[in-house]
Amino acid sequence: MLSHVDAVQPDRIIRLVGGQNFREIGGYPTMGGRQLRRGLLWRSAKLDELTADDVRVIRSLGIATIGDLRRRSEREQSPTHEALLTGARVLAWDVSLAREEGYDGLYRQDGSDEDYLEAVLALYRVLAEEHRLHLRELYEAIADGATPVLIHCAAGKDRTGVAVGLLLELLGVERPYVIADYAKTEQLLDWNRLKKNAAAGAGVSQGWIDRLSPAALQLIMRSDPRYLTAAFEAMEVRYGSTRNFAIQALGLTAATLERLHEQLLEDA
Repeated sequence: MLSHVDAVQPDRIIRLVGGQNFREIGGYPTMGGRQLRRGLLWRSAKLDELTADDVRVIRSLGIATIGDLRRRSEREQSPTHEALLTGARVLAWDVSLAREEGYDGLYRQDGSDEDYLEAVLALYRVLAEEHRLHLRELYEAIADGATPVLIHCAAGKDRTGVAVGLLLELLGVERPYVIADYAKTEQLLDWNRLKKNAAAGAGVSQGWIDRLSPAALQLIMRSDPRYLTAAFEAMEVRYGSTRNFAIQALGLTAATLERLHEQLLEDA
């Protein structure tokens, strides 16, 4: 499998003073011999502590749509810098999420590393299902030309990782690149700068991270390739493929998926 460095080139990463994990998703090859267009897809962590220079850099990218995958309470606590909202469409949701399976294992104080790993994998197996409304509306907007788009949550790792990873899968990007793009996140985050309730971006109830043991916390802060792989495998086991998941669980049409290809891919 490709290493993080092989997949995410340095020129795709934008270093910000008040933001983290801000980078372009572009140039990756697809199994059909095409490649992801440059300058259309971006991902990041939260955007509430940006400097004036940070804002100028981001605005120069021409971001037309911001897909904010955070809960309403997170948005209220850490609102996106107001200057970014001018001229950009914001997709955000206030729907209630069911309690994802597998969290009880994370709360154990006497669990083994294997117990905590299985709990994280269980979380990832249901993230896409839990956020299916968000994913459908986000992908439909992109298919309708709402680009350049910036997708983010709190750390830009869990919710953003699944949203971006599934999108790349649906575009036919070779999976080693999809996984390596996800795995890059842990190299680009300074956890000491992130508030605790923003560090784990899966979107469960506030305060839950304070109940984690140090061993569980270390696992949830990683972007281990096994996590996103577990998400994909869950879709494939239940639906047969990630494409079937998009159609049957998200409600996307074949025409929408085709428009995603038209919007985001180009000949290599």
